Amino acid sequence: MVIALAAGLKVATLALLVPPLLFKSPKLGKKRLALLFGFCFVFIWATYGFRAQALGNFSDIKFPFGGYLRSLKENLLFAKRGQPIFFNEVLYQKSPWFKTPLVIATKSSLPLLILAGWGLIKGKRRNHLVLIILLGLIFGLLKPLNFGMRHLLPIQLALVLLAAKVRPKSMLNWMVFILLIIWQIASFWTVMPQPLTFVNELVRHPARIFSDSDFDWGQGLVELRSETNRLGLTGFQLAYFGNNNPADHLSDFRLVTDIGEINYRQPAIISVTCYYQCGYYRDPYFSRVPKRMIAKSFFLFP
Repeated sequence: MVIALAAGLKVATLALLVPPLLFKSPKLGKKRLALLFGFCFVFIWATYGFRAQALGNFSDIKFPFGGYLRSLKENLLFAKRGQPIFFNEVLYQKSPWFKTPLVIATKSSLPLLILAGWGLIKGKRRNHLVLIILLGLIFGLLKPLNFGMRHLLPIQLALVLLAAKVRPKSMLNWMVFILLIIWQIASFWTVMPQPLTFVNELVRHPARIFSDSDFDWGQGLVELRSETNRLGLTGFQLAYFGNNNPADHLSDFRLVTDIGEINYRQPAIISVTCYYQCGYYRDPYFSRVPKRMIAKSFFLFP
């Protein structure tokens, strides 16, 4: 059920879920394997409303959960084309080879990485978990795909399961284990209520490294409202990245979609992703004027 749910919610998880399933299939037996794939088929189809859709213009035949299969095809084509992405203070057309391992290393908590390493050394029956992690890293190293943290969640789940294999035995082991758990809770507490902005202690300025869904997906609008009220900001300009309507959360602002619409005499609030991917950081005014971060994912220019 967990495998079916993960595959149904995000088509990218198939690349990491199918190989481990094949790896375990000889031990499942034909009947259990058929039951597993049958259940996954029905579960994924259910998440798409039991619809049957054509995969493209080449055929009128409608397939069960055709929308899911078409999304998988479009994801592969999109990955092949690439897209502009700001990462580590550089604007790339395709993701650099080191992005995936760096995202995993910096957006995973250090206690989790330590516990996962501990569980890898001491645990048993961990081959399929290691395979999931290795596949994710290999795909990121060999293919210029923009694998953000949301695409790498299966690796996070594998790390959590490895960490769960830790079995403290001595008093010293228990003390270290408890300290790591407390550290884990404290790390996430510091970024709430916006866990998307989380990075571990190895990163000092995450807004200079991450953008898009690794850091900023418009989740700061609610907090931005309270911040602008606290600062007494009115009549400001907003350059925003996300699918939500800012007017549902903010008032007395002017939405700008291009740097040419900016009035330099008015305060401007620019989301981290817009600032870098839309080229505001190259503008002489915005590159010189000191910026202040508010709501964890917006830059304020007075």
